[in-house]
Amino acid sequence: MKLLVALLLALCAARPAAPQAAPAADGVDPQLAAAFARFDAAAGEAREAARREIEALAAKRDSPNAALLVGSLWVGRREWKSSVPHLRRATAAMPEFAPAWNALGAALLQDSRPDEAEEVLRPAVARFASDPVHGDLLFNLAMACAMGNKRLEASEWFEKAIARAPDAAITHFSLAENELNLHRLDRAEAGFRKAMTLTPGHPDARWKLAVTLGQLDRAEEAEALFKQAIATGAPKSRVSAALQYGIFLFERGRHADALPHLEATTRAKPDDRMAWSWLARTQKALGKKEEAAASIARYRELQAQADREETDFLLGLIRDKLEGGDRKSVPDRG
Repeated sequence: MKLLVALLLALCAARPAAPQAAPAADGVDPQLAAAFARFDAAAGEAREAARREIEALAAKRDSPNAALLVGSLWVGRREWKSSVPHLRRATAAMPEFAPAWNALGAALLQDSRPDEAEEVLRPAVARFASDPVHGDLLFNLAMACAMGNKRLEASEWFEKAIARAPDAAITHFSLAENELNLHRLDRAEAGFRKAMTLTPGHPDARWKLAVTLGQLDRAEEAEALFKQAIATGAPKSRVSAALQYGIFLFERGRHADALPHLEATTRAKPDDRMAWSWLARTQKALGKKEEAAASIARYRELQAQADREETDFLLGLIRDKLEGGDRKSVPDRG
């Protein structure tokens, strides 16, 4: 059980931190360990065959510990949908083991199922107030509420999570994002500033603060922060900062200044449909008609693809509800 506790505490918080390496299958019998190794090395149909093999082997090892371990191994691989049925079995069999509830709530959040996550997390927050994982349960419940557009309540849960872990930059950042969505800009500013100054800080806090200051009509401060974020941020954060800086400049009529930032964004993220939309608007404003037409065509192609994926996702959820389980796969929500 000590191994399972360590795995879950290390892997199962829903914090959107840097991607983790898949955990080794220590403590797993050789057949299951080999199947996970094949899954990690495979692609396409071979990968799905390894997934089916893992599920068949797990079904033969029908115990709470096995369910918990296999669920945690899927979580470590960011295979949220595959983890959920195992973690459900673990919570049913070990209802007083708080990390299993936290892991299940986290996996449901990552699989874009906030309503189900809330159903799991709300009673867990009440039941496990004295458990070391309670801070993560608070954070995850706040995220479920925010994703479900219960934003006022989400702020209350984020504040409770901060009270448990006042130096967690991700919690200050998430509270600030929620406040920004509520258009409580002073509170958002304070949260993003706090997330910047903690060690380690949140990588996106600087450009998010710039967005907030732009909405507060403090353009000079915002522009300085955008430039810092683009120059010094982590690679992914720099791309997001460039897109938002391009939008910031476009909205202030500085189309020529916006253009290189939006072009850089579409090169770095060619599947970002909103970047193509803003690039097309900028090109059109600059009289670049052919370039604008090509950019809007790319945007429409990506939008049509997103619409198809959204339809497939919703149909998959309906199938799951009708069939009463998590057996059917639906598209990854990223």
